[in-house]
Amino acid sequence: MATESLHQVTDSRGAVMWLWSAHNKVNKRLAGDVSEDPRYPKVQFPPEDLCWGCMNQAKGTWDEDKVFNFLRKYYGAENIVNSNRKLTSVIVLGNDDRFELTSGSSKTQLNILAKVTVFGLIFLVNYLKYA
Repeated sequence: MATESLHQVTDSRGAVMWLWSAHNKVNKRLAGDVSEDPRYPKVQFPPEDLCWGCMNQAKGTWDEDKVFNFLRKYYGAENIVNSNRKLTSVIVLGNDDRFELTSGSSKTQLNILAKVTVFGLIFLVNYLKYA
């Protein structure tokens, strides 16, 4: 996948959107596979309950501007979790495109997402640097 399309990435927004798109393609391919963890189903990200309006359900298309803004907030520095502190909320994009705090998020899930994202970004930066 990287060999076929990563060369088209020319800026940081493009890198973020490429990584997001690649993640969703892999999740789509692996959905329902025997290797899928039932606790973490392979769904398209972000799901509607986190980013209302990111996906146009009628057309089956993503609003990439909303997705990008959501990803910037969701994975932004203000949402990095210190493992010594208890997480009490998560950012959710509301109907009016404002980010809202909701309670009851899983600290473990966010830590896993943060680690996977950091790994992906390190891979992407190194690939672009040495390609």
